[in-house]
Amino acid sequence: MKKTGRVLCSTGFLVLLVALLLAFPAQAAKTKASIRLNVSKVSLNVGGTKRLRATVKGKSRKVAWKSSNRAVVTVSNTGKVTAKKAGKAVITARANGKTARCTVTVKKASYKTLYQAFLAKSSVKAGNSTITPAYFRMLNIDKKGVPELIVTERDVFSIGTYHVYTIRNGAVKYMGSCSMKGMSTPPVIKYSSKYKGIYVSGWTNGVGGAWSALHGISGTKLVRKQHAEEYHSFGDSYYIGTTDRQQLTVTRSRCASFVKKYFGNLKTYSMVSNTAENRERYF
Repeated sequence: MKKTGRVLCSTGFLVLLVALLLAFPAQAAKTKASIRLNVSKVSLNVGGTKRLRATVKGKSRKVAWKSSNRAVVTVSNTGKVTAKKAGKAVITARANGKTARCTVTVKKASYKTLYQAFLAKSSVKAGNSTITPAYFRMLNIDKKGVPELIVTERDVFSIGTYHVYTIRNGAVKYMGSCSMKGMSTPPVIKYSSKYKGIYVSGWTNGVGGAWSALHGISGTKLVRKQHAEEYHSFGDSYYIGTTDRQQLTVTRSRCASFVKKYFGNLKTYSMVSNTAENRERYF
């Protein structure tokens, strides 16, 4: 009986040992290092972003991210990809000696797509100010490159401001603003095709005067190009030129000729109410 007991005990021990030996390789297989990304290909417009997520198995969960072309695409240490310019780049995620890759293709978004997304915002920057886009219109002011986007807020006592934007380096950029007294509701834009300028006008409070001007594009900015004023507080005075500091005192007839030349042949464009439906239809 004692001998039989020893045999049974030895047999049981061997069975347990074999089971343990068989279990360890299985456990090792479960913890084998690997890394996998949630996507292998991504397409973005310039300025777009995408979060890549890595599923990691192994001793460490830390992931090192790298872009093959940082001029096209950058990637943060949390896997956030940002598209910088048109082109292709490969994002590599590495952990526990294993790697996974995602190819990112960056496309240059059309100006219409960029303008549409810009107008969908509840507020936008206009220089140092923040405005709420209420009306818009595209107009190629300088007749070069892409059309400019002209935006206005809701006018206050018929006084409004045209805020002008363009596309530069794949993004919407502010160029400048010009104000208009006597703006209609809904507003319109008066434009001189010959002199490539937006027409604005108004009155001078308290002195019985009025002014008119054309604003056009110079480089990357909106500037005043032609300007005429008249005052009637202490006699009649007439001025023409480009800015308040660069103008000539002239006779009434010369001022009238200047006004007729630069402001006499304008085309009127209606602005569009900034609603989701109108943006979809317009662009």
